[in-house]
Amino acid sequence: MNYLCFFCIILLFINNIYAIACYNFKCLKNNDIKEITDVYLRNEKLTEIPNIVFKLKNLKTLDLSGNQISTIPKKIGNLKNLQTLYLSRNQISTIPKEINNLKKLRNLWLDNNQFTTIPEEITNLKNLSELLLGNNQITTIPKEIDNLVNLTIILLYDNRITIIPKEIGNLVKLEFLYLNDNQITSIPEEVGNLKNLLVLDVKNNNITKLPEKVCKLKTESHRANFGIPLVSWIRFLGSSVGREVDCIINNMSLVNPSSLLGSNKSNTSKIQSLINTDSNIPPLLFCRSLRCFSNNMDKYFLFFIHELNSWTE
Repeated sequence: MNYLCFFCIILLFINNIYAIACYNFKCLKNNDIKEITDVYLRNEKLTEIPNIVFKLKNLKTLDLSGNQISTIPKKIGNLKNLQTLYLSRNQISTIPKEINNLKKLRNLWLDNNQFTTIPEEITNLKNLSELLLGNNQITTIPKEIDNLVNLTIILLYDNRITIIPKEIGNLVKLEFLYLNDNQITSIPEEVGNLKNLLVLDVKNNNITKLPEKVCKLKTESHRANFGIPLVSWIRFLGSSVGREVDCIINNMSLVNPSSLLGSNKSNTSKIQSLINTDSNIPPLLFCRSLRCFSNNMDKYFLFFIHELNSWTE
């Protein structure tokens, strides 16, 4: 065996030995803080982030979802190895500028909090891949959103957003864009630049028409190589009063699949009959999770019918 390769295996083995995941305070107190890499304290009725957390210099994952935390201390900037930060379902409304120290952060979940704007500090996290801000009170998306060049998932559903900045079209790695349940009246043409987009959800807004460039958008992802226009298989548009969206592709008007479905899945056959008119479109499958969507992207014609606040992995 190559000695260099053998040495690498030994290092990996040693690193795994000294990687501890804690799910309670007893674990935090009884282990060397240098060895703790993951902390999960969900639904513990915490009103603040425990001080001991900020001493964990090798921490990679911090999950404090489902608590009563209202403030993120400046000391969050001490966690320079943090890659995943879950703070969903708390009472947070601001983020300290010290979060900019988290250069390795890839996943940031802040959904179901009390944000009224997307904090400027977030837009400096260049390595961020997942940003969840659904179910807040956000009214605007800053133009600086295009600083997040590595974003693949952004969830902004159930806010008070009225305008989508054209700069969002610069997020060329974006795969999942959820803007449903807002007050949006139009989608900028630049969204048509998102060649890797797999899901665009703008349901329950005030949109009546999509730009032609968006309607003709085709994914270049290896998970969807059949070249179907994106708008053909996204969970489609429509306002809360059931208005259908006028989107023309190849001189054919696409009806709103959600208006056909409603809450009754027996209407599936109606959609299937529409799909069967195009032999290039795969069979129909309804997905209730992102995992289902990703695993079957190259096999089926997909619709999401799950609600985002109860989605599953």
